[in-house]
Amino acid sequence: MSRIPHEVIHDILLQLPVKSLVRFRSLSKPICSLIDGQDFINLHLNHSITAKSNHSIILKEWDLFAVDFDALSDAVEVKQHPLYSGGGTEVIAGYVYYGFGYDSYGDDYKVVRMAHFVREDGGGDGGGLGCERGYGVFAGHALHWIVPQRRQLGIRDCVLGFDIRDDKFFELPQPDYENKGMNFQVDVGVLEGNLCVMCNYEHVCVEVWVMKEYGVKESWCKMFSVHAIKWIGAFMFLRPLVYSKGGDMVLLEVNGEKLLWYDWKTKHAKVVRVRGGPRSFGSEMYVESLIRINDGDRIGWKKQQELDEEEEEEEEKRKTNRNKR
Repeated sequence: MSRIPHEVIHDILLQLPVKSLVRFRSLSKPICSLIDGQDFINLHLNHSITAKSNHSIILKEWDLFAVDFDALSDAVEVKQHPLYSGGGTEVIAGYVYYGFGYDSYGDDYKVVRMAHFVREDGGGDGGGLGCERGYGVFAGHALHWIVPQRRQLGIRDCVLGFDIRDDKFFELPQPDYENKGMNFQVDVGVLEGNLCVMCNYEHVCVEVWVMKEYGVKESWCKMFSVHAIKWIGAFMFLRPLVYSKGGDMVLLEVNGEKLLWYDWKTKHAKVVRVRGGPRSFGSEMYVESLIRINDGDRIGWKKQQELDEEEEEEEEKRKTNRNKR
């Protein structure tokens, strides 16, 4: 290993999956120090995102399943963790509005939760925003939900944002939809890191718009339209998940029942058949990383790295002293 240039080792490790990197921490202290370093952790995550490596699709019904993005064949059940309050005396039993995102100001990861809850003594009540979807979509520096129109109150559909840097709500401008005279529903998602909205003209088509420059109304761009497919029926729900590695197709979740590869140039669609997965599901893209979410673990990991470096320095001093003798 000592004969291999450090830069070559660094580049090789960047290509590896997380499980392999965790195992390779035991190879040597220098390798462990490299893998545990924050610079390497960030570079590995960025490489995974740009190269579309270490990607999986999470399918959720009552249970969680993971599907490797490269294979898109078999679903593997994933262990779930119950959601408790900080004090451990309340268990979330009702509908939850939630979101997860990265606070670039504080260099921290945050979970946002708004819920109807039930205490163990039967008390407690929670309010809600009336959002279409429970989970918030993270893009830019905010989580996003669609608040549906309420004609009796004169309220139209709006894209509601929550800035996780300063914990403030705001309304985001929407595209100038092309068929305003038709009835349609709006949903929100994220595609290649950019906020997107899906404009669903039921029984006709779904338009997918992407905000190229976050927060700028004029940057909305209609990327493609998916027209009704006879063998699927009406699109009650359609959401883009990710582009193919070649960039010529997009993976779609349709009606919470199917995954489709869609070529927007030829307008052809192909069903992705996943073995062992649920019949109905919600789906999310997932990128494996070395980042540790729990602050205590992150601090402990860094502290352990410092201790390892100190121990390595002490060992070098002992070797030097022995050589002098």
